Amino acid sequence: MNKTQQYYNMFMSNTRWNNRAESHRAFEKMTIHASDLETALQKARETNDKLNKLLGMYKNQLENIVN
Repeated sequence: MNKTQQYYNMFMSNTRWNNRAESHRAFEKMTIHASDLETALQKARETNDKLNKLLGMYKNQLENIVN
């Protein structure tokens, strides 16, 4: 179970027991963590695109040398 799921479970549990303060705190943590994951995923995609472009350039150079 990842952190987002743990915070969601805390949120639901606290909501069922009408513990508004803890429920709100768990919801904030859950949304912040999910946002951080989304940002990290976006950065990983950008890095992957840059690496693919760089590897494509090296592949072209190598093919030019071989041919």
